[in-house]
Amino acid sequence: LSYLKNPKILIGLGTTFFWQLGYGVMYSYIAPFLLTVTSTSGQEVSGALFAFGIATLIGSKVGGIMTDKIGNPKTLVGGLFVHCLALVLLSTIASSTVVAIPLLMLWSFSAWSSGPGMQYNLVWLAPEASGIMLSLYGSFIQLGIAAAAGIGGIAVKSTSVLAVSWIGALSVA
Repeated sequence: LSYLKNPKILIGLGTTFFWQLGYGVMYSYIAPFLLTVTSTSGQEVSGALFAFGIATLIGSKVGGIMTDKIGNPKTLVGGLFVHCLALVLLSTIASSTVVAIPLLMLWSFSAWSSGPGMQYNLVWLAPEASGIMLSLYGSFIQLGIAAAAGIGGIAVKSTSVLAVSWIGALSVA
């Protein structure tokens, strides 16, 4: 816990938390979002989630490669910017499945392209405690996901399912 006294580590973990909150608030309600906002059918939701998963896998791999090639700051800022933009576009122009699926893929690709850089940053800040940093990283991811589901539930109940993408974009920003 002494590492939590380091402001740079706290910023890194805070960024991880808000990144996952922004991702998780939309992800927790992705099926209702697709069924309601884009009028996607149940079978199309299944296909959209499959494409989403493939893009997540590729995004994580590309994020690691880009962190090595162009550096961590550019990769993180670029990934988080596109992540935020994709969430905004999902809530503004994704009125059909044809538009929604590529945006979902862009969102998942960009969201998970940030993961390797987030981990690298924390390990770089405390290389002598890399195991602890990665454990804290995982814990803050889980905290972000838990907060996202609760916040998303409140937003959906209070307003509409459309709110989750806006809350996600705000959190990532």
